[in-house]
Amino acid sequence: LSDRGDRARGGDEEARQEIRKALDTKPDYAPALLLKATIDGADKNNKNAEEAFARLAKDQPQNASIHRQMGLYYESRGKAADAEKSFVRALELQPDSQLRFTELMLFYIRQKQTGRAIEKINAVRDDKKQASHYELLGLAYAESGKMQDAETAYKKALEKDPTRSNADIFLFAQYMKSGRKEDGSKVVDDFIKKNPQNASAYGGKGFVLQDQGKLEEARELCRFVIHA
Repeated sequence: LSDRGDRARGGDEEARQEIRKALDTKPDYAPALLLKATIDGADKNNKNAEEAFARLAKDQPQNASIHRQMGLYYESRGKAADAEKSFVRALELQPDSQLRFTELMLFYIRQKQTGRAIEKINAVRDDKKQASHYELLGLAYAESGKMQDAETAYKKALEKDPTRSNADIFLFAQYMKSGRKEDGSKVVDDFIKKNPQNASAYGGKGFVLQDQGKLEEARELCRFVIHA
């Protein structure tokens, strides 16, 4: 553990040196400033991080990536209101970005503000909703304890895109968590048929076999995955 910690610290110092070189050459170079602010935030150098973020937001107020990173920083510090403003601003700057929308919805779900997430997802026109919208809706419903609504949302995601693995994984976890193990087994079997190269599918199948007491079959599956 000590060796890994030393290597990580060494890597951070190398990164800092590269950032300093970049900023010595070009003091207003946004990517280097953003990376510096991110590292300072991770290292709890909050004063330096906030100064860098403030400078970036002032110099490039239309840069969604800066506001998104500020959101992550403020959330890590427990400043939920400031984090929300930053995530919202990032989405305002890129209103058609599914990534920015997802980041804001996941923030609401992490903050237990599932009602906000559900309201905003449902506000998206049905003809504009993608599989990812229904996955987010399922996560929000599951977090708020509305398991039937979550199941419906995950199934809708699969209707929109049958090849999408996230919805299968979420639906499988939903069934297993609620004790519907037979349904979970069917989902994971279908998942393997659709995605025979996906390690998560076999991990789920191994979990089902182990839960059923079929330990030798679970071991055999593990050996198959390792040697595939």
